[in-house]
Amino acid sequence: MRTIILLLLSVLGIAAQTLPIEPGVSQELAKWRAARYSDVRYKLNLTLEKMSPVLKGTMEIRVNISPGTQAPSPANAGSSGVANVPVILDWRKIKGYESSSTVTNVELNGTKLFPAGALQLDTPDTYREYSEHLVFKDRVRMGENVIKLDFTSPILTSGSAITRYVDKEDGAEYIYSLFVPSDASTAFPVFDQPDLKARFSLSAAYPDEWRHFVSNGAAISASAAACTGVPGYTSKCLRGIEFAETKPISTYVFAFAAGPFERVGESDGKSRNVKAELKEVYKKWLQNDVSYRMTPEELKNFKQITPDEGPKATNIYVRKSQLAKFKPHAAEVFRLNREGIRYLEEYFDYKFPFPKYDLVLIPEFPFGGMEHTGATFLREASIIFPTEPTKSDHISRANLIFHEAAHQWFGDTVTMKWFDDLWLKEGFAEFMAYKTLERVMPEANAWKVFYERNKQAAYLTDSTKGTTPIYQEIANLNSAKSAYGNIVYRKAPSFLKQAEFYLGADKFQTAVRTFLKKYDYGNAGWEDLVKEFADADIAARLKTSEDPNFIRRIESELRTATKTSLQKWVLQPGVPVFRSKLYDTEGTKNGYTYKVVQESPRDTTLLWPMRTELLTRTVLDGRPNESISPLDFGMEADGEFQGGPLACDHCSTLRAKFMFANHGDHGYGIFLLDDKSRDYVLKNIQNEKDA
Repeated sequence: MRTIILLLLSVLGIAAQTLPIEPGVSQELAKWRAARYSDVRYKLNLTLEKMSPVLKGTMEIRVNISPGTQAPSPANAGSSGVANVPVILDWRKIKGYESSSTVTNVELNGTKLFPAGALQLDTPDTYREYSEHLVFKDRVRMGENVIKLDFTSPILTSGSAITRYVDKEDGAEYIYSLFVPSDASTAFPVFDQPDLKARFSLSAAYPDEWRHFVSNGAAISASAAACTGVPGYTSKCLRGIEFAETKPISTYVFAFAAGPFERVGESDGKSRNVKAELKEVYKKWLQNDVSYRMTPEELKNFKQITPDEGPKATNIYVRKSQLAKFKPHAAEVFRLNREGIRYLEEYFDYKFPFPKYDLVLIPEFPFGGMEHTGATFLREASIIFPTEPTKSDHISRANLIFHEAAHQWFGDTVTMKWFDDLWLKEGFAEFMAYKTLERVMPEANAWKVFYERNKQAAYLTDSTKGTTPIYQEIANLNSAKSAYGNIVYRKAPSFLKQAEFYLGADKFQTAVRTFLKKYDYGNAGWEDLVKEFADADIAARLKTSEDPNFIRRIESELRTATKTSLQKWVLQPGVPVFRSKLYDTEGTKNGYTYKVVQESPRDTTLLWPMRTELLTRTVLDGRPNESISPLDFGMEADGEFQGGPLACDHCSTLRAKFMFANHGDHGYGIFLLDDKSRDYVLKNIQNEKDA
């Protein structure tokens, strides 16, 4: 097999030692394509038929080709613009259903191409299919290339990118796609890597009985059903729909769903004539009425109708058999979504990044949700509770809605370059979900829930020998699913909670806002985020320092310190252990020494920088007293923090009863109590109020 691939590469003029073409999408291939391909556009025309085993479609793929780092020369680009850079598309067939995956009627730049046979490698005007790729060499040119083709791909009840669900209550059929992390290439040929973002244009024909077809973009036209065959016997009636072209998005967040859904919209109960309001404002401006000024209320209303204010009113799509069950939940789901987006817009200082935002409730969805741009899919049972819900169920539903909404910024607008940085989107979405929960549902006690649901799961996994860093190297996207788990979903947001406290909330937020604006509709890696953290830290120091010149002189050292500290969190596996000791200071009557020593995880010498808060509970003249002071764990050789005797006004009666080095749960690690504090907790735990 390797000999055949090397021969094929040789025929294509590709250096085999630098560009291995193998099943899946290797990181080497992804980097090679990202350096040479740009301005990608997919124009899809899909046909869905009732109970059809396949999805049918035609597509047009546009991609701009450049020589990458190689300068144009007679060796790589002729005077006619012919390129020595092949177009390599990903096209993967599902095992056991290979016959359902077909590509036919292929054209490249107006020339019809034919599949090359095994013994016809040098035949002109051909394309080659092997190792889960379609490779085009003939007729490829520098600049824009246009590929047109027809395709079919399987629709299955499970295990495929396109899934069919048949309602057990009324027999209705529903179809939906799920491409994450790299399954779009099993539905149709694409460049299935996150950093080759593309604009998608979609039109579709689907059964007339199916009420709705939902996708990422806003619908711009619809056509009445057209029927073929004998009416009443073999007729097929398909209605049509067309969607606006999307912003640049990764293939894994493109999606569609179709079926006899019911659409539920949100209404504030007030009817507004937006055109009339704008016309009246414009009329007064034309009249040059300098005495006219908007009242605060008028200004507020005017801002609400100006363009680019975020998504239009959200629609929720639910299968028709579940509509009655959903209605009692509708108002709260709309409220959570609306207020969640409002908070995220405020925190990020960035309006909702896509033209519309729909929620589609999918029965038996394999995940809690999937953040497709402008059309999030949610597991139906997570929104419409199948049994009487508990307080925990309500919190879980809110968290899911907030998590997926946060992804519209972190993951969809700014996307990781490669799935080794999966934590960058999942960690931020989960962290921001709890910040949103704190704002929108203050009664939920968000950070207590965060500790219970995230920290415990992270510690459990991170304490094992098989744990991994937050950043997980992935050589090929066919193994990207292995990256999902507690480290990405639980440790990553825990690290971000520590990073916010370590840097300071203002600097953290400034960095996040800059990061989103700088890389919007593009891709970034963890190093890019760390750079923004360092920039925000320097800017804040310059603003507040009495000697800015001194800050500028040591700026390089400060940046290195920030990068080194945060890098350890991203690249080091394991959970640190902090062991505390509290004892009377030798030679003094009333002072004490409190010592916390950071211990490396087993069989390692790893240490982590960290900032936490120390809670001290004392009894002064018979009255309990609490104080909070900062703890800063630097990176000294022994990882030790040493506190001196505590100064106080009444040392003759001051005695610490309890001390805890992670007050507020800002730190990530296992914090062990000293003997005295442990005894106090065991005796008094029944008297403590819940946090």
